[in-house]
Amino acid sequence: MRCRIILVLLAALCLLVSVAAAQETQTNPLVISLEKPVHFTGSDGNDIVAAPGAYQVEQMEETTLRLVPVGEGESNRSALTIQAIAAPHAETLSVPVALSFSEGKDEHHVVLLLPDSKGLDAQGSYSGVRSRALRRPISPTVIRQQVVRIPAIRPIVGIQPAIPGIVKPPISIRPDTVTAPSQALADLKSRTMALKIEFPSVATATMLGQQLDNALARRPQAPTTFQRFPIVARPLTSANLNLLASFIGKRINYEDLMKLGLTREQVIGLSFTALNMQSYNQAKEEYQRLLAVTQNPVIKQQLTTLWNQWSSGFVAMFKSYGLTTVTEATVATWSSNLKVSPVRTQLEHIMVTAAPSITTIENSAGVAVAPSSNSEATTDEGTSDHDICSQPLASGALLDYSYYVSYDWTEDIPYPCPTWRKPWKICWKTVTLFTFELNVEISIGYEITCTGGSAWAYGDASTTLYDLTMSCSVGGTAVIGAAETREGNSCKYGFGITAHIGCQILGISFGGDYPVAGLLVTAPCPDNLSGDNLAEALKNVMQAQAGQIPNTQIVGNIPYLAYQSYFAYVGSGVTTYGLQEYIIARLAPHYGETLLREVRIGASHYTSGDNAMTDCKTTYFPSGSGVIALLKGGNIFDKGSDDNFTHERELKWLTHELQHARQCEDIGGRPMYAERWFGELGWTVCRELITDPSSVSAKSIHNSMPMEAEAEQKAIQVLDALKRVP
Repeated sequence: MRCRIILVLLAALCLLVSVAAAQETQTNPLVISLEKPVHFTGSDGNDIVAAPGAYQVEQMEETTLRLVPVGEGESNRSALTIQAIAAPHAETLSVPVALSFSEGKDEHHVVLLLPDSKGLDAQGSYSGVRSRALRRPISPTVIRQQVVRIPAIRPIVGIQPAIPGIVKPPISIRPDTVTAPSQALADLKSRTMALKIEFPSVATATMLGQQLDNALARRPQAPTTFQRFPIVARPLTSANLNLLASFIGKRINYEDLMKLGLTREQVIGLSFTALNMQSYNQAKEEYQRLLAVTQNPVIKQQLTTLWNQWSSGFVAMFKSYGLTTVTEATVATWSSNLKVSPVRTQLEHIMVTAAPSITTIENSAGVAVAPSSNSEATTDEGTSDHDICSQPLASGALLDYSYYVSYDWTEDIPYPCPTWRKPWKICWKTVTLFTFELNVEISIGYEITCTGGSAWAYGDASTTLYDLTMSCSVGGTAVIGAAETREGNSCKYGFGITAHIGCQILGISFGGDYPVAGLLVTAPCPDNLSGDNLAEALKNVMQAQAGQIPNTQIVGNIPYLAYQSYFAYVGSGVTTYGLQEYIIARLAPHYGETLLREVRIGASHYTSGDNAMTDCKTTYFPSGSGVIALLKGGNIFDKGSDDNFTHERELKWLTHELQHARQCEDIGGRPMYAERWFGELGWTVCRELITDPSSVSAKSIHNSMPMEAEAEQKAIQVLDALKRVP
């Protein structure tokens, strides 16, 4: 949503701009432009390069897009069919829309959005080196940020008068309510072909500051259960912007704020200044855009007068909130600092997508409301002495444990906005600065066979909740039950989990879902199948068999369980092979013969492009990449006439993945390797999001993991050593 600074006043000025000056080029929503060559994956799995120029984007099949050259130089370019993945979105569209944008330094996306909330995302790169991680669709949040930049569908658009150049004063429009930008402009256009804006007749700086003070004085008292924190604005220096980026990524508690040298009041004050400066920047961009398109000197002067009043109003506002020495030059410096800060992306997202809560001054909501938090831990343990076989799940036979914690930090931030009823009014934006949620439900049990069918018996689990960090949420559901029935005096117990891991920071969310996987444990059957005795028996069985589970805290190691689930998905249906003897002999000096004989390789349908995933000592190369066929039946060390390796790409790929097997061996096996793998992945995601949100992508995340960098360096060293051997 465009800033309320220019919601009505500046937007309505668009009606005064002449047709010749304000006419914007109407473009085909399916045409995109590539500024430089981009490497995509073709429909046959091979690398394909799209040359710079304009292309019309078409859907070919469920997972492919077609780029058809249009415009200048189209005869010198060929149509391309490229692979894409599903990209659901939340946009309201009447026609398909194509997007083209970069993410990070090397990744480029061509996205086709369809009106039914479906979409396709073709992911490419400028370098031709594609990510080794599983491809993830672009998030709806990123799509939203790109959509609002399209002039044809952005919330505020330029509208010409029906009769160019004719202005009939004094027409005054006073809508009953302040509506969304697009609706407000539609109302204006439907009610008049031209209009005159009545500006405030006096400078607004003093009045604006006084109105802000009045709004705070009249706000209802905060609930007695919360402490009221008044706003004291903080200067938006480069150092403070770095602090803002730091606390955005931290778990929200007083200890972490203290470590950063921040009080809660400082956090609120800095957020207040940052949000208002984002409003300032958006208003200034709109002012400069309107100034550039109008040729009428009177309108130019009106625009400049309005902007000067508004700029001085910002200075007065910051002074009234404690920054008594601030000047317009100071605000200009803050504006420049914000434009180059990674925090700008989060703030843009808030100002675009957050629906503001607008009230009159007299009915204004409170400011600096303390966080709403809800924390509860509950257990629901039923007991039953009935016959489980005759009534499997009746009368509370289900025994489970649930734990739920949520925390939201929201603030109502005031900022000045124009209205039709008064020259100025105070608007409020409710902003969720941080949120995390943990929801774990655990059930333990085994399947028993009764006459006429099967039933499940459940028991309570001892739990150790995963320690949350970085404002990330970890939610999981673990179900432990038997995959088979009683075998003599033994039963088989199963343990599986589906986990979701994600973060939401200043409205930007990311995460991933991991499918179900499980373990089987054979142990004595319980002697008693009822009530608390059953729960205790099942708990004892699982704890006694903890040696078959990597962590004695059965539910405590959620990252490892999610790791297992992830690779159970990647390895589904894959046949694996050992390395050939000639490969073992040649690479033994670098990795060790024993390790190489334990390595398994296979081709997975769940990896693609240049992706390969290594689960300890098992590597899954993409199906169709040809790597497995080469390793099984060819000679990966073949050299050409120039004495270079014919298959250098595949050889480097293999040596990179073998270093992951070495990492697994050195760290002590799969559980410890999984902990490092998953731990580094999670930290990298959060770190990238904190330091440079625009760079967050599957490629940058995966390749910036320390263990990935280590493997890549090892591959370079091994390849160099192999080249020196005749």
